[in-house]
Amino acid sequence: MEKAVVISLVLLLLIAGTFFLIAREIDNNISLTGQVVAEANGNSEYEGTKVVTEELPEREKYVSSTHIISIKDLKVTPAELMIKKGDTVIWVNNDIVNHQIYSGYYNIDEFTGIDSGYMSKGDTYSKVFNEQGTFLYRCKFFPYIRGKVIVE
Repeated sequence: MEKAVVISLVLLLLIAGTFFLIAREIDNNISLTGQVVAEANGNSEYEGTKVVTEELPEREKYVSSTHIISIKDLKVTPAELMIKKGDTVIWVNNDIVNHQIYSGYYNIDEFTGIDSGYMSKGDTYSKVFNEQGTFLYRCKFFPYIRGKVIVE
């Protein structure tokens, strides 16, 4: 009987500790996200950068020369981005799973110079677009996650 009580208490403590660690990690991620958004929206050296934190219309023009594409909930936002020649695009993995942004929509052989490599949560990938055109990309791990960058 005593052995069963001790085992039950140990299991209860392990479960409670696990929930505590998960809650703390979620809280840390929320705090970090708020800090990054505050910094990127002009509260530090990231002046001129706009962080996308909500759904945007299908085509969104930006004034600045640095643009953020968020990867979250197995989609990219914005899915279509219009920029000017010489602008920089930064992809940010805000998702709980890993991604790899890669050239092409349906065929990975349509390489147009976009390859983020393996991106864990919180990782970023940036690319300067020096040529006009439409650049299609997708996630190598989740091919239905697709987007395009249109360079004027």
